[in-house]
Amino acid sequence: MFKPHTDKEEEVSEAEDNIDYVSVKRLPSNFLAYPDDVKISYKTYRWGDVKRVSSTKYEEKTLIPFISLGIKVSSIAEPEFQINDLTLSDFLYIGLLRKLSTFGTEKFRLSTACVKCDSEITKEIPWNKLEFDELEMKKLPVMLTLTNGALLKFNPLTVKHYLELLEEEAENDEIKAMFKSLVGKSVISYENFHDLPLDDGRDIDEINDILYHGLEDIICECPKCEYKNRVSVDGKETLLRPAIPSQEAKASRIHVSL
Repeated sequence: MFKPHTDKEEEVSEAEDNIDYVSVKRLPSNFLAYPDDVKISYKTYRWGDVKRVSSTKYEEKTLIPFISLGIKVSSIAEPEFQINDLTLSDFLYIGLLRKLSTFGTEKFRLSTACVKCDSEITKEIPWNKLEFDELEMKKLPVMLTLTNGALLKFNPLTVKHYLELLEEEAENDEIKAMFKSLVGKSVISYENFHDLPLDDGRDIDEINDILYHGLEDIICECPKCEYKNRVSVDGKETLLRPAIPSQEAKASRIHVSL
């Protein structure tokens, strides 16, 4: 488990159009899902980027490609490897790094209701205090022998898979998400995957937990009853969308003739 940091791990890898790209040295996936020689970098947001996304209604399926424009991946061993082959959790992490590198430790407001007394809870959290889980196995894929003897192999959900789910309006369908995570889908049809016995389904749920390397829940203490609520940070759009922070005009930089 680790938090997104940009101070010590930043290293300018190259410059393009006078814009520095920052190398990504750590990821929640620990790079397990990628070629050994993969290189990943990102650039900070520019004013035009933020104005564009702020003045246009971007949904997730259009926001993700927009964010991708500021990320570069390359591999000599597997030149076909692309940004959409990143795991979805790694992509969210890199998107958060871009925001931190551009805007610093801005805060976001989390509002929820206490599950015990239903009181409203509001908490301001710096982006760099969010914690990501990480993959802890030595290698991928994770394999499962079904009760009928068939072997299934699973990798984490990728950006490509998630965009497909968005197109199918099935982004909240865990069964479809796990089916898309299969390595070599020809071994089983979706219908047969959906209708697997309960014992197989429980094992697949466990694999889903093993492959999780996204955001950890946030503990929000209720100001009324002091119950510690576990709140998940939903809404990938909130994590990814850049926004110009409000600030007072600085006299040293802005000059107005009166």
